[in-house]
Amino acid sequence: MPQTIIQSLPFPDIQPVDTLYVTIENAVREGSGMRDRLLKTGIIGTVLAALCCFTPVLVILLGTLGLSAIAGYLDYVLFPALLMFLGMTGYALWRRQKTG
Repeated sequence: MPQTIIQSLPFPDIQPVDTLYVTIENAVREGSGMRDRLLKTGIIGTVLAALCCFTPVLVILLGTLGLSAIAGYLDYVLFPALLMFLGMTGYALWRRQKTG
């Protein structure tokens, strides 16, 4: 029955509700790719933020580009970014452990 209703609509690319439900159900079942991507993003972001926070890499880079005036404000951006990426990594590890 949903097929006939959808076919009569002027928008042929709209999926029936039962097909959409199956698609969402498959996405939930195959969520490990999302967890892995979240974990990779968290780890890479944590490493980059820590590298820029605790070493003079970013200050040297900004100095060579002539933007050393921005170096005084880096702490206002880098420490919250580091905390956000640490939180993202912790959340991804928690989700991985929870779904086991």
